[in-house]
Amino acid sequence: MTPLVDKTRIETKVIELLCAHFSTHRGAMTARSRLVEDLNADSVDLVEISMLIGEAFNLDLPSDEVAGWQIVADITRSIADGYRRSPVEFPN
Repeated sequence: MTPLVDKTRIETKVIELLCAHFSTHRGAMTARSRLVEDLNADSVDLVEISMLIGEAFNLDLPSDEVAGWQIVADITRSIADGYRRSPVEFPN
């Protein structure tokens, strides 16, 4: 049985983590925000974000998925897919 994944909760947490990482106001970021163009993320930021996300959500995210992240929604999708592949419980 596939675990139920609440993408809204995941997205909210991802945006919260990214706002803290980039020192950005919550209202300035959406699921459609582009990591490089809007948030000025570089390759080091992407590595740091993947580690931060992995730790916050207790998931090991495949590097090929991380390499494909272009917008915030891509991160949310990777996390949701990770929960579907793995029986890990969503952190509070």
